Amino acid sequence: MKAISILVILFIGLTNTELQKEVTTKAVYEGFFEGTYTFVIEGGDEFLEETIEFDEVPNTILNQYDLESDAYDGHHFSITYVTRTEKMENEDGQEEEWIVYELKSLRKL
Repeated sequence: MKAISILVILFIGLTNTELQKEVTTKAVYEGFFEGTYTFVIEGGDEFLEETIEFDEVPNTILNQYDLESDAYDGHHFSITYVTRTEKMENEDGQEEEWIVYELKSLRKL
């Protein structure tokens, strides 16, 4: 019985915990617009491009790359990021889930 209780507690804990997966990919830096740092993931096909926006970038990265200037616009990078889901209330009072991208590392190619 004790083993079943432990498994139930572990299961409940895991279902309430976000599992973050770290992703590393190549991307082109599009620039800093309206408070977001925008990258386009290179997919080899212009119709399959994916845009990723980061609201915040760690100071360790900003100290190395001045992403708020246009000096790196159009440059190719290797980026590593994780995603997490946040629940927020929209303008209608409805709760919505948002995917938040968190930049972990950046390396110029």
